[in-house]
Amino acid sequence: EQAAVLEKEITSYCHRRLLDFLAVRERSLRECRSFLKKLSLRNDLAAGLILRAQQENHIDDKRFADLNTISMLARNKSPHEIRNKLMRQGISENTISAALEEYYSQTDLRDIIRIEILKMLSHYEGFDKSKKREKIFSHLYRKGFDYETVKLIWDEVGREDDN
Repeated sequence: EQAAVLEKEITSYCHRRLLDFLAVRERSLRECRSFLKKLSLRNDLAAGLILRAQQENHIDDKRFADLNTISMLARNKSPHEIRNKLMRQGISENTISAALEEYYSQTDLRDIIRIEILKMLSHYEGFDKSKKREKIFSHLYRKGFDYETVKLIWDEVGREDDN
């Protein structure tokens, strides 16, 4: 009888801790599982808490992917960077693809590349034009932007820069 009461108190305490963890910011299912694992709970108790949080709509990987995609898009991140971050958080490939498809358009991509090129142009102001181009292209390639799109935007920015 005391064991049942103690287990109920432990479950209640862990549920409050999980809700506090979720209150800070949106969390993925993997983050919540990892958090509960650190509390050294039995697997069945942790699974019950996760299920309860999902039923109460506190954990939703689609919402997590959507919010993070919007946030990273506002910070000029490439689709590649967004995909990698969400995959590290345990979000499924289908959910990531749906979020990118919904929120990331070609116009956004072109605008982000344009902004990045303009930022980098001022950063490499003292370099000659070919060295600038090389550094900017390699920087954007490492960030996950494809060469063809970068070249297209570079040509547009170069014409504007010449005028």
